[in-house]
Amino acid sequence: MSTTTDSISVQAAKEHPIPQYAVGQVLGGKYEVIAKIGEGLLGAVYKVKHRTTQAVLALKILRPQLVAPGVDVDTFNHLLQGTKQLKHPGVVHAHDAGEHEGTLFFTMDLVEGKTVRDLMDEYKQKGQDVSDRDLRDILVGTLDVLQEAHKVMLHRDLKPENIFLLPKPQGGHTVRLADFSIAQLISPTIFSDAGLNREGAFYMAPEMSEFRDKAEANADLYSLGAIFYELLLGTPPAGQYELPSALRPDINRKVDDIIEIALAPNPQDRFQNADDMLAAVNQAFSDLHGGSTASLARTLALLAVLAIVLGAAAVYFRSQKPTADELNQARIDMRDALREQVKSANANPQPAPAVAEGSRDGMTWIPGGTYIAGRFASFYELGLGGEGGERDQAVIEVKGFWIDTKEAHYRPSEPSEGDSEEQAAEKAARNQFAYEPIRDVTWAEAKGECERQGHRLCTEDEWEKACKGPENWLYTYGDTFEDQKCPRSGYFPPPYKVNQFPLCTSHAGVWGLSGGLMEWTSTVQGNNYVVKGGAIGNAAAELKGTRCAGRSDRAENFSQQHLGFRCCAD
Repeated sequence: MSTTTDSISVQAAKEHPIPQYAVGQVLGGKYEVIAKIGEGLLGAVYKVKHRTTQAVLALKILRPQLVAPGVDVDTFNHLLQGTKQLKHPGVVHAHDAGEHEGTLFFTMDLVEGKTVRDLMDEYKQKGQDVSDRDLRDILVGTLDVLQEAHKVMLHRDLKPENIFLLPKPQGGHTVRLADFSIAQLISPTIFSDAGLNREGAFYMAPEMSEFRDKAEANADLYSLGAIFYELLLGTPPAGQYELPSALRPDINRKVDDIIEIALAPNPQDRFQNADDMLAAVNQAFSDLHGGSTASLARTLALLAVLAIVLGAAAVYFRSQKPTADELNQARIDMRDALREQVKSANANPQPAPAVAEGSRDGMTWIPGGTYIAGRFASFYELGLGGEGGERDQAVIEVKGFWIDTKEAHYRPSEPSEGDSEEQAAEKAARNQFAYEPIRDVTWAEAKGECERQGHRLCTEDEWEKACKGPENWLYTYGDTFEDQKCPRSGYFPPPYKVNQFPLCTSHAGVWGLSGGLMEWTSTVQGNNYVVKGGAIGNAAAELKGTRCAGRSDRAENFSQQHLGFRCCAD
């Protein structure tokens, strides 16, 4: 029996050796061996050439001891017919099944690329963490394939060896997944009769006692979560695991959230489909409109001082449970380190680009760079006060962009000579609201109006960057909370006008971001959209949050009188 530290692939190789084939040997009467590619749990893979068509393919031999009783070539070919329904270009397509001297095999596309296992080995040899770009390419690419594949079937044996990476001309990787549902051919008693240890099944969802168990899509998502964990930390999760951020202080808490949800023991607590997990991945690693969040590698490089602070804190916190005061002081130290790094990084702001005359009327240029998003969270986390609905403090990077100086607002209706008395009265009544913000709009209406102007809804990151003050931390307008400068969302007396509070302008000249209306942004939160805005507004506000970091999920058909919008442009 193999040790519990072995993966089941290693166990299988030790306990159930597979026939080996030499270069030039012909398998199944028609496939000539060119080279052996590798070996895993189910069997070995060879590069072969079809002797008639000269097509070069991959041929996978299955370990005879692991194949379920009664499975023959006809059964195998029937299964492959099902996999041929997978039309996604990210699927490594299987072709036909055969037999050689009692050993089953099947052929598939030959992918001349590295696997995720190869990539992890390369990073380990260099002593480096997997880059944020490779992390995102692997996760997004795999989920993109699973989105389509799960309409037909599950994979059931997703692991680093089954995820192939093909280089893109512009950099990065395209993902292709191999061995869809082949694991269903494996014996139902693989972990008993075959003498393999279930504890070595690092990528297999706990509800699956074997590969043929009835399972849902989130079993594959569990496997991807385990692969993600190994990409981050170098080892797969086994039994009780520590969250990535506890071992690597540069890792964002949103990444911890993905890991915890994907690896939940109860399937009902996991992401229920690939769409949900993809939304969470995009939230953690990517801005949907081109501005990028602070990636793992970017944050580590930018915040060298912070890494030292957090590293020491992590060692201490693992040794003993910190008190509330100690945790709060660690947060303060982290905040101060972040602020110093951000101020240094933004010492030379990017100038506004030249634009066509009139094309950016009513808009203000916000230079690209980094800022500190979210809230100083310790008091909220400790249950000592604070508001929810905001993201945790993190360094965010955005490209330069234009933003509306004021919220979208009603404009005067000009009278004309041909107006009837009724039309004139209607315009006069409408003009009572001239220059007031447009309120009670849905996300779809806000998005459509921005697009009509040739602009777009601002992203969450852009909205907050425009709102944050020069210190990029607390409140705009000098980084201090001053209740009289800006009305709090939902608490201002009508009629509120955008020019009613002349001091309510940010350091960049943007009006009313941290007070007044809540505003739609374009950033997807699950199946909903982020609504920014609203003030905390009390003596302990610094401990509870910021006027610029409010967040509230709303469906796109939601509207209310305190909800408006503004537009951005590149």
